[in-house]
Amino acid sequence: MEQIKELLEEHEQHPIDFSNVAMLRGGDALEDEQNLLAMCLCSVSAAERAASALDVDSFMGERHQQVFEAIVEALGGDVCDGSMSTEVSERMDAAGVLGGTGGIKYLIRLEETALPAAYAKQYIDRVKVKSDKRKAQQFLIRAYELSKRDGSNEQILSLLDQARSYADAMDNTEPELEVDDSASKDIFDVLKNLSDAMETGIVDTGVQTPWKMMNYYVNGMRAGDLWVVGGRPSEGKSVMGMNLATGAASDGHNTLFFSLEMSKAMVAYRMLASLCSVPLHELRRADKNIVTKNMSRMVAKANELHGMALEIADPGCRTVSQIYNRTKEYIKKHGGVDLVVIDYLQLAMVDQKAPNIEQETAWKSAAFKRMAVEFDCVVVALAQLSRDGTKAGRRPRLDDLRGSGTIEQDADGVLMIHRPDGKEKPKATIYVEKNRNGELGHVDMVLIGKHCRFEEEAKGGWY
Repeated sequence: MEQIKELLEEHEQHPIDFSNVAMLRGGDALEDEQNLLAMCLCSVSAAERAASALDVDSFMGERHQQVFEAIVEALGGDVCDGSMSTEVSERMDAAGVLGGTGGIKYLIRLEETALPAAYAKQYIDRVKVKSDKRKAQQFLIRAYELSKRDGSNEQILSLLDQARSYADAMDNTEPELEVDDSASKDIFDVLKNLSDAMETGIVDTGVQTPWKMMNYYVNGMRAGDLWVVGGRPSEGKSVMGMNLATGAASDGHNTLFFSLEMSKAMVAYRMLASLCSVPLHELRRADKNIVTKNMSRMVAKANELHGMALEIADPGCRTVSQIYNRTKEYIKKHGGVDLVVIDYLQLAMVDQKAPNIEQETAWKSAAFKRMAVEFDCVVVALAQLSRDGTKAGRRPRLDDLRGSGTIEQDADGVLMIHRPDGKEKPKATIYVEKNRNGELGHVDMVLIGKHCRFEEEAKGGWY
């Protein structure tokens, strides 16, 4: 007993600070757990980080334990941003614990209060520190109670060792959030970037389009942006998406292209026709004279493309979660992605049945916006116009997009393709209908259909 008394006396002289009972039994601990779970429901990357650092016992609240257990189980399946809460609610319902936690309404409330995923690490650390404090306290109390009842030395020493191991693995105060939200810091960061740009001549222009006048209005598509390109059927949405993809790849940007209506070979044919100014129909029928005449140029362009980080995704990637996971694979392979083009939004499928087309569109646009933010890239989603927006001759508007309310809210920029003279004529006007980073305006273009390429016709203008 003498050795145990010495250890207990040592604890009394140099105690671990467990005096803040309110913190250990509720209060801030539960609030931190709620904040972390909210981020996990909205961001798969936050959930993956939490699952690798914590276990169910790290959470104090019983319903928090049940939610976290369902999140970890969901990560073992095909889940993405936008579908996590549905997966979690279904798993909790199957386990018979959904009603006891407050049901789907509780999960929705968590989502609505979620902080950005950038805060995940700090909250993981806070939850872990408080969990370690509780566990250390529990072992200490049990050791003390055993010593009062003349328990065996071995048991008491084991409990004290476990308490000390938790104490040694933590700081006595939980980590502070290290995010400086002051507006002055953000403004000075911008001023520093401007100063550096003037000194070096290197300016971050984001992802540029292949068209000079369009770049004047767009002012660079920036990481975290969702851009939508709207148009009527057969008016050039896919062509514009491919032009944006090959243009970005030619500028050295890591680019991933999803076509949900064409095979990889068909997309490759069109990209080759555009890059080499060779008629698509001549390539498709392997015209001997045309192919022989242009072979050296096509081989050179193919070699250029081989050196670019441009990939055409398999058309089997049709659901939002499949698009998300395929993009993660690309990032793992290339170290990052700058531009993701999705052709087109209405053909993408969600992982659960939506009550109506507007809700389904809302889920998809929100998921693609979150994908842009999480992967720090530009996402361009091509979009079909609604039935009213397909009336020939009328200039398309934002409210012509199917599910336009949510698309307009989620999108950082919207381009609208207008063919005033119909599909038979090459004239096209591209309207910049929404732009958070630059100006609104329009650019006159021509669609060279046989070359699958848009070209600027003249300077754009204000409207």
